[in-house]
Amino acid sequence: MKDFGNNLSLQRLIDEFNDIEVNGISIYTPEGLFIGDNLALNSISEFSKSFSANYFCRFCKAHKSLTHTLCEENDSLLQTGIYSEAILNNITSFHVVKNFSVDVMHDVFEGICHYNMCHIINCYTELVKVFSLGELNFRKQNFNYGCIEIGNMSPPIETIHLKNFHLKMSAREMMTFVHYFSLIVGDLVPEDDAVWLFYLNFLEIVDTLLSTQFTQNSILLSKNNIKQHNSDYILLFQDNLKPKHHLLTHYPTIILNSGPPKHFWCLRYEAKHKEMKIYAHVITSRKNISITLAKKFQYKFINNILNNYPNECVKEMSYKICTNHNQLIQRNLGLSVDEFDCYSQVELKGTTYKVDYLVSNFTDELCLYEILQIIFIKINGDIKFIVNQVQIENYNSHLKAYQVNNINNFNDESVINVFTNMNYNNIPSSQHANNNSTDQLLITIESSIDKSNYEDNLMLKKLLTDWKLEIIYQRCLDQKIDVETLQYIQHHHVAMLLNDFPLGVMIQFEHHVKKYQNLSNNHSDITIINSKITTTNELPCTSVQPEASEKKKKEIVELVQMLLNNTQGSLIFDYFKNHNMLNESCRNLLIEIIISDLIKKDLTITIKLANYISDAIDTVFPSEIKDVYFIKDSINKSPKRKLYIRTMKQNGLIPVIHKELSQLKTNVSRAMDALNNSFEIEPDSKQHSSYLSDKDMTWTEIKDIWRKTINYRLHFLKNNNPAEIFNKWQQYTKPMGYKLIDIDFLRIHTNCNNFGMAFENSSSNFISILNLRVKDGGSKKLLEIFKKP
Repeated sequence: MKDFGNNLSLQRLIDEFNDIEVNGISIYTPEGLFIGDNLALNSISEFSKSFSANYFCRFCKAHKSLTHTLCEENDSLLQTGIYSEAILNNITSFHVVKNFSVDVMHDVFEGICHYNMCHIINCYTELVKVFSLGELNFRKQNFNYGCIEIGNMSPPIETIHLKNFHLKMSAREMMTFVHYFSLIVGDLVPEDDAVWLFYLNFLEIVDTLLSTQFTQNSILLSKNNIKQHNSDYILLFQDNLKPKHHLLTHYPTIILNSGPPKHFWCLRYEAKHKEMKIYAHVITSRKNISITLAKKFQYKFINNILNNYPNECVKEMSYKICTNHNQLIQRNLGLSVDEFDCYSQVELKGTTYKVDYLVSNFTDELCLYEILQIIFIKINGDIKFIVNQVQIENYNSHLKAYQVNNINNFNDESVINVFTNMNYNNIPSSQHANNNSTDQLLITIESSIDKSNYEDNLMLKKLLTDWKLEIIYQRCLDQKIDVETLQYIQHHHVAMLLNDFPLGVMIQFEHHVKKYQNLSNNHSDITIINSKITTTNELPCTSVQPEASEKKKKEIVELVQMLLNNTQGSLIFDYFKNHNMLNESCRNLLIEIIISDLIKKDLTITIKLANYISDAIDTVFPSEIKDVYFIKDSINKSPKRKLYIRTMKQNGLIPVIHKELSQLKTNVSRAMDALNNSFEIEPDSKQHSSYLSDKDMTWTEIKDIWRKTINYRLHFLKNNNPAEIFNKWQQYTKPMGYKLIDIDFLRIHTNCNNFGMAFENSSSNFISILNLRVKDGGSKKLLEIFKKP
C-alpha cells in the first residue's frame, strides 16, 4: 500500500465485498467495521496521517489547540472531513465517516497508560516521596502475580523511561501492571490522596472498556469518568491532553454504535505476529516468503475446521487423575466410577482450566470458586468442575480489590456445570482466563451442604485444624457432627464415626474430644458477667459478681431485676425505651437505686465491684458510657465518677488525698496512663531524630525514623507546648503529616486502627454528649459548625 496506494491495493478486495453483498448468502448483521490502529485507519480512510496536524481526529473537527483541554465530547463538532475520496466508500453499504472503530490496545495500553502511570510514579517518587523508584521496582519484581500473570511481568522501570513518558512494556504487560499497581504500592499511599483517586478512576475506566456488556447507565457512567479523568489529568499534572486522551472522549459514542470495544481491538490479531515470526524463522526458502506464510495459515485453518477445534474439549492422558469425591459425584450426578474420568487440566474452547485455578460467577453477588477436580462425562462429553467456594470478606475501595480468606473458606464442595455462551454477558471473565477466548462461563451450583450451617461448619473446621485432624472434617459434615455434638459424643460413637480411619487418628480424636468436653463442663460452672433477656420486658439482665477476695460473701447483683422491682427503676426503663438514651436525672436516679440495693444486701462497694456494675449499666443501656459511672487512672489512685463517689459520700468514706502543688496542676488522662506504663526512651533516638532535617529523605525513610523515635517524641510532646512541638517535629505540618500522627496514636492506643477512624467511629457519641452537656450559646454555635459535613 505504501508503494502502490490504497486504490490499487484494495480494489480487488472491494470488488469481492460488493459481489458477496449481492450474490452471497443473507445474514442479518450491522454494518461492518474496518479495524486497526489509529494511523492505519486514518491512512486507509484518507484522514490526516499526522497526529500533530491541526485536525487529526477522524470523529470530529476539533482543532488541535482545543483538544489540549477538551475533557468531553463536543456534539457540535461531531463532523469530520477527509483529504480525498476513500476507496472504501465504493463498498455499497459502507462509508468511512460511519466507521466507528477504535483500538483499546493502542489507545489505552500503548498510549494513555504510559502518560498516566509515568505522571503518577513521578509524583510519588519525586514530589511527595511516598516511595522510591527502587522500592517500586523491588515490589513489582517480587509481587505474587500468580501462575497466569507471572508471564506478563514487565521489566524494571528506569528514570529515563519516566522522563520520556514511555515505559518499556508491551500492551499485555502494561495491562497487568496497571491492574496490579494498587496491590503493589497501595499500602504506602494515604487514603483520599488526589493522585491516587485519579488512578482509581482511570482503573475503573479501563475495567469498563474491557467489559463485554454495556447498559445505558454504564455508558453514561464511563462518559462521566472519562470527563473527570481528563479534567484531573490537566489539573494534577499541569499537562496538556494528548491525542489519545482526546480519542477517549469519543469512546461512549463508539460503544453506542459498535458495541463493546473489546470485541474489535487488535490485541488478538497482533498476538499472531509471534506465530508468524516463528514460522518465518524455520522456513529455509526466502523466495516469496509471504505466500509461504499464507499457505501455512490456510492449512492450519482447514485443520481446525476438519477437527472441530477448538470447539471440543482437549484432554491429555498425562493430566488424568484419581478422584476422592466419589460420594459427591454419585449424589449430585448419579454417575458410577466407570461413567466419568477426572483430570487436573483441560482446555475448553481455547481456555485452559487447571486444578487450583479460580472461576467467578456474578448473580446477586460475586462468588469465587477454587477448582478441586475436573470431571469429564463419557456419555455426552460434558465438563463439570468440583469446586470449593472461596470466602470473600470485603471490598477494599482504596485498593479496588476484593479481600478473600484462603484459610476460612466455606468448605462447600459443589458441582459446577460449565457451558460456553457468547450471549451470556452478565458474568465477569474468569480470573484464570488466558485471554485466548472471549467466551464466558455459565455456572449453576448444586451445593452439597446448607449455607445456614456455615458458621457451625467454620467453628468445626477451626477446632479440627487446632487438633491437626482436618482429614476427618468431611466425614464429620457427612455424619452431621458439629461442635455441639462433640460435647455429647461417646467412645462407641467415635468407633462408628471413624471405622475406616487409621487407629492413630481415632485415638487422637478421642483424646482431644475428652479434653474438649472437660473444658466445656468446667466453663459452664464459672459465673461471669452475663446478659439475659427477660420474657416479660425483653430487656437484658446483667449479672454482676465481686471477686472471691472480697470480705463479704459472693452475691450476684441482678441489675435489671433490681430496677424492675423498683417503681422508679421502671420509669428509667420507660424513658430509655422512648428516647433510646438516659438524661442526667435518670443517671442520678439509677445510681441511687443501685446504692440502696447494695446497702440492703450489706455489700461493701469496692473498686472491682464498681467496675462490674459500670459494665452492667453499659450493657443494659447501650447508649451509656462506662466512664460516666466509674473510672480509675493509674496516676491518680483515687477512683472517680458517679457510682464510686456517691457511695463513698453516702457512707462518709471519701478519702482525703494529699497532693503536692506540682501534682495539682497535672491534668490526668488515660492517654498519659498508657505513656507512663511503658515509656522507655529509645537509645540513640536523639541522633535518629536529627536525620529528619534532611529534606531529601523519602517518605518511607521518614516513617522508619519516626517509628524508631516514638517514645522520645511522645516524651517531648508531653513536656512542651504546641509551638515548640511543631518547631521540633516539622513533619507534622507536611501534607501527609496525619500519617505520622497515626503512628504516634497507635503507640498509645494499640486497639485502634488509626486516629481518623477512631474519631470517626466515636464522633457520634461525642457529639451526642456535647448536645446534652453544652449550655453556653457560643459553644453551641461552634458545635453546629462542627456538625456540618
